[in-house]
Amino acid sequence: MSDTTESAIERSTRDFAATLLEDPAVIEYRSAEAALEGDPEFVRLSESYNGLAQQLQQKQADGSLTQEHINELRALQTQINSHAAAQRFIAARERNAALIHDCNHEISSILGFDFGAVAGPRGGCSC
Repeated sequence: MSDTTESAIERSTRDFAATLLEDPAVIEYRSAEAALEGDPEFVRLSESYNGLAQQLQQKQADGSLTQEHINELRALQTQINSHAAAQRFIAARERNAALIHDCNHEISSILGFDFGAVAGPRGGCSC
């Protein structure tokens, strides 16, 4: 690829990214993500959930896991899922994913192949 072509692609990519950053779905996603990460109650619930999940993995490994433990973890999961900041984030993430999907579809239509599949992470095979 020539330097001129590479520069044009990089410039177009930056312009595309800048345009995406101005889209309401991306703006809301970034705002919802920051709100979620900055919400002390959500952070506390999330840390409690992660800590309890680790404890329960140990209990499962040593055979001492009970239904009561599982119910406690499920209760925390329910609190997390019903938290307003989490619900806002999930809805924003879904709208953002739809936008990215639409962008991928448009790019793929222009290129004639599935851009997202080619650009996505590779599995264990280097083929």
